[in-house]
This record gives sequence, C-alpha cells and structure tokens, in this order.
Amino acid sequence: MLQRFLIFFCVTLALSACYGNKKPKKPDNLISEKEMVNILMDIKIMASATGKNKNILDENGIHQEDFIYKKYNIDSLQFALSNEYYSYYLVQYESIYAKVNDSLSILKELYSLQNEREIAEKRIQDSLAKIASDTINETIIDTLVNRKELLINEDLKTVVEEIEGLIEPVSENENQPQ
Repeated sequence: MLQRFLIFFCVTLALSACYGNKKPKKPDNLISEKEMVNILMDIKIMASATGKNKNILDENGIHQEDFIYKKYNIDSLQFALSNEYYSYYLVQYESIYAKVNDSLSILKELYSLQNEREIAEKRIQDSLAKIASDTINETIIDTLVNRKELLINEDLKTVVEEIEGLIEPVSENENQPQ
C-alpha cells in the first residue's frame, strides 16, 4: 500500500512539474541579442566592482541596476521578460553568454596591455627624471667644488701675498756653494 502511494505521489509530482514548464511568449519589446550581450557585459563589469570601486559608485549615487536601465533605455520588466525568453532557449542563451565571456576576455586583455604600456611609460619618465636630477645634482656639485677651489685659491693668494712681504725668497743662485 505504501509502495503504491509513493509511486502515485512521484508520478503526480513529475507530471505537475512538467505541466508548469511552458514556452514563454515572445515579448513585444524583446531586447536584441546584440544589445543583450552588451547589457550582460555591463552587468558583469558592474557586479565585479568591489571594495574601493564600489564605494566610489555608492558615494556618487550610482546604483548598478538603474545605471544599466538608463544606459540602454530599458526597464526592469523588459529586461526580465527578455532574459526569461532567452533563457528558455538554452542554445541561444549559451551563445549570448559565450559572446559576453569572449568580449570580457578581450577587454581584460586590452586593459592589461594598456596598463603595461602605462607602467613602461612611467618607468621611462621616472628614468628620464632621475637622469635629469642626477645631471642637475652633478652640475650643482661641480659648481660648488669650483667655487670652493676659487675661494681656496683666492685665500692662498692673499696669504702668499702677505707672506711674500715678510720673507725674502731664497734664489737658487745665491748662497750656494760653487
């Protein structure tokens, strides 16, 4: 008796589960596949904003869903109905998501290359700035050394002039044994 009840229950459950799975009606304002790819890309990009980036969005009053709806001039119902319609047709939906993932991979690669170029450019600028700084420092040091030498030479000349007046130089020819 219990077995018959379980079998009847499972069959009823299976039939009722299949009954609700009907094909959705195509919405009048269906979002095109191309636009759906762009919308889903933006949703994924916005969803990936974390930490500091998310705080910046929040501080500027940018709500992710509202931003997407305004950008593509759609409403939440239109997106929900279009998403439901495409998700029913699995092959088409997988194609849309494959395009989204491919596009995001390309964007990631492009931004990585751009970041590498910026880092390389910054290194070049830093090197040039260091060279310029070193050249300026060397010039300053050389100038200071030259000034110091001039001051020392002037001081020596002054001392020598003072001393020359006090001591007679001994010439090589005088007082030498012959």
